[in-house]
Amino acid sequence: MQRGVIRKETGYFFLLAVNLKESLERDTANSVCIERTPYKKQNQMKKLLALITVIAVSSSPVFAGCGKTVTNEGTLKSFDAATKTLVVAGKDGKEAKITLTPTTKGADAVAGMVGKSVKVDHEHNKATSVAAGS
Repeated sequence: MQRGVIRKETGYFFLLAVNLKESLERDTANSVCIERTPYKKQNQMKKLLALITVIAVSSSPVFAGCGKTVTNEGTLKSFDAATKTLVVAGKDGKEAKITLTPTTKGADAVAGMVGKSVKVDHEHNKATSVAAGS
């Protein structure tokens, strides 16, 4: 039989089958056979990838807004040494109640700054630094 010739009685499907068989024989003779991963292992890998993706996506909102430092500039209205709380009247007229922490820079000089201009950096109303304003 000549390749590419369609016999009237066999039709188009016979030609496809012959060409497919020839191409498979040609490909398997010249190539290396690669073993496929079993279906269960592939399924486990897909589940693991999906789990890692879900954890990564769900944990990202946890860090939203963390590390946001706010600076208040204004007059130090009052300071309570017992609770280590200071009230800063901002230039816009709003008052901010901020708590000093053991790691606050410049916390030692806060008692002497009452009534003076100050600059306070804080995160979530916990002071990180207190300095005399300009």
